[in-house]
Amino acid sequence: KNYSSIKKIAIVDIDVHHGNGTQEAFYNKDCVLFVSVHQDGSYPVDQGKASEIGSGKGMGFNLNIPLPPGSGEGAYLAAFDKVVEPAIDIFKPDLILVSCGLDGSFMDPLGRMMLTSNAFRKMAQSIVRSAERNCQGMVGFFP
Repeated sequence: KNYSSIKKIAIVDIDVHHGNGTQEAFYNKDCVLFVSVHQDGSYPVDQGKASEIGSGKGMGFNLNIPLPPGSGEGAYLAAFDKVVEPAIDIFKPDLILVSCGLDGSFMDPLGRMMLTSNAFRKMAQSIVRSAERNCQGMVGFFP
């Protein structure tokens, strides 16, 4: 693949904390769709609101899905089904990157989410399906 042909990137962040640095980097850009599914009110407590949708050229390309503490597989998979996958399909990226922190696990001592390894597997499968539909399977997962 000619990587210089990559013009649009979707970044999906499933870390328990909001991806504030990534959001800030691309908040006014239309070449990156940033979707953060995170624990509401976690660090940083004043960011990651659903109302933060981008600005300027980036308006509508920043999606925050803050979930209440204690959310598990049902809430995350509903977010993927109703928001994440449709947003990727509309955006049609050339590449999908995933910030896949595992601190949403029910075993994590700091996060307050209730994800199991099966939930992480299902979210990964959802993203891979999106990549197959939209960008010839071009997807990268990063911790």
